[in-house]
Amino acid sequence: MVVVGRDRGRGRSLSSHSPRSSSLSPVRGGRGRGRGRSVSPDFARATYAAVHSAMQRRQAQVMELRAELRSLRDEQHTLQCQLDETTTQRRRLDKSVTSLTDDKESL
Repeated sequence: MVVVGRDRGRGRSLSSHSPRSSSLSPVRGGRGRGRGRSVSPDFARATYAAVHSAMQRRQAQVMELRAELRSLRDEQHTLQCQLDETTTQRRRLDKSVTSLTDDKESL
């Protein structure tokens, strides 16, 4: 056992593997709430109602955002189709211009 230090002068040595060496960190578990306080039913109901209300607002917000996302995706699809159609039309017109220019020069 390696002696790391002394337990506040009580003569007990601590090792890095000793359960006492972790006594500096907070202890978990134990009595639960501490000091034996209990929560009133009214407080519990009010807390539940507040959490429930917040969750409902969040759910409504998520539903609204999903609907907006669907709408924006539909709009993006429509605009992409229009862009593709316009690009195709422009290419056809470019070919037509090139063909007419060639015909004009051959005259």
